[in-house]
Amino acid sequence: MQFYRMNAGMGRPTAFGGYLVSYGTPGVTPPDMQKITLARYRNDFSLAWAPRRYNFFNGQQELNVGLLTTAEACFLGFYSDTRPRTNFSVAKTDTAGNLLWVKAYGWQGDFVADMKFTRQGHILLVGYTQHAQQYDLKFLLINQQGDSLNSLRFAPLGPGRTVTTPEVGRNLFPLTDGGFLVLTSVDSVNRPNIPLAVKVDAQLRPVWTRVERYVPPRSFGAIGQYGDALELADGSVLVLFSYNNTPAAEQRPFYLLRLDGATGQLLQRHELRSAICNRVEPFQLVADGDSAAYVLGACTAGPGGAFVAAPYAARVSLRGLPAVVTAAVPPRPAAEEAAGLGRPYPNPAAGAVRVPYRRAAGTGPAAVQLLDALGRRVRRVPVPAAPGGTLALPLAGLAAGLYWLRFEQAGAPVGPGRRLVVKP
Repeated sequence: MQFYRMNAGMGRPTAFGGYLVSYGTPGVTPPDMQKITLARYRNDFSLAWAPRRYNFFNGQQELNVGLLTTAEACFLGFYSDTRPRTNFSVAKTDTAGNLLWVKAYGWQGDFVADMKFTRQGHILLVGYTQHAQQYDLKFLLINQQGDSLNSLRFAPLGPGRTVTTPEVGRNLFPLTDGGFLVLTSVDSVNRPNIPLAVKVDAQLRPVWTRVERYVPPRSFGAIGQYGDALELADGSVLVLFSYNNTPAAEQRPFYLLRLDGATGQLLQRHELRSAICNRVEPFQLVADGDSAAYVLGACTAGPGGAFVAAPYAARVSLRGLPAVVTAAVPPRPAAEEAAGLGRPYPNPAAGAVRVPYRRAAGTGPAAVQLLDALGRRVRRVPVPAAPGGTLALPLAGLAAGLYWLRFEQAGAPVGPGRRLVVKP
């Protein structure tokens, strides 16, 4: 049992009110295959709408690894461990959970570990990709329309050293310089996995790599692992670190490591012990103002050495250190996404199509128009006064073929149009 935070991972407060939570539920055929499900709760935690269960890969396992939201949409990162060519996938829904699009970005043997917004409002995914009989880190940058912008396959310690999945939770952390910190581990033949920290800049270029060496006292079989990270005002980062699989009868500390943000060099190691728990597994580090933080995780051994399974929480003073800052800024749309139409879904379509839109600055009536191949208007749907959203455009009665979607506001076209294929 452990704590799960609501500001990252599978639960998130939203700009459109309440909370979104993503989780797995049993599929129908076969029932043991997990399907991704999305639920929205009001501020009082009552259910706002019935949970939406998706079926991205029919009859296959689906594992959710990320949830991000804007004022008009949410993004789900997921993979299937039984479909190696479609493992690195993202879905976009509107605020009611209706699918807008689903895209797969698979390389052979890929799976996603985490996803975060960049300061430009794009989405960065990090995961692991199989290459030459080893696993390397993979970074993929996409925009909010699902278009791939940049990618990087990176072997932090060179050929022959496999990067392994993180033991706990999320592991991608945005920094105020536009870069990102990745906390993971590297495979070791004769000892447990070795914790590994990697920083990349905003262009996904590696900046530094740090291997966390084991320090005394260390028990045989003890597993070092990173937890969360917080950035400080001088550019350094605080990283949670602990040892798992230590003797239950021994009171063992956990640590806050302060790393130089420019080089990865260890600046300080703060040793923390708990009077109520011999073996703390800290996973989450949540800022409380600029000079304190909550450490959340699990206790697996009580003060007398008894095995337990209980949540653990502690508040740690950070006075004497630079103030805590955060790189979590509201994602702003890229220029090409600022006004106009998003990508229609599905496409090709039959019966109806869902079309995301964003109004331009100013006021005036707006509408989405559908034109045939000769430029003749065949459908027109008024746009609500909301700044953005999704429209359902009926297609019944239209001949199969190629059409053009256009957004108009105050009598003038806004943004690029979108092609749409209507199926018979």
